[in-house]
Amino acid sequence: MRRHAADWLGLKSTAAGTEEAYERIMRLHVLPQLGKKTISQVTAADVEELHKHWRRPGAKLNTVDSRRVALSGMFSHAR
Repeated sequence: MRRHAADWLGLKSTAAGTEEAYERIMRLHVLPQLGKKTISQVTAADVEELHKHWRRPGAKLNTVDSRRVALSGMFSHAR
């Protein structure tokens, strides 16, 4: 998963701020939970657990949504 995330980030042609935000999301909020798995080993339950973690009490909706968009983009690239 780590290699796939790095490949996906390397292929992105976005504004510098967006690229930095996606890298930070992957490094801090996705890879610590899913990084030891390959992309094909990540299950729907893994993703749901990650979302549940992100939606903890006090989490801001736009923060959760930004993380979801980045994760979705990475998985879309995996097709």
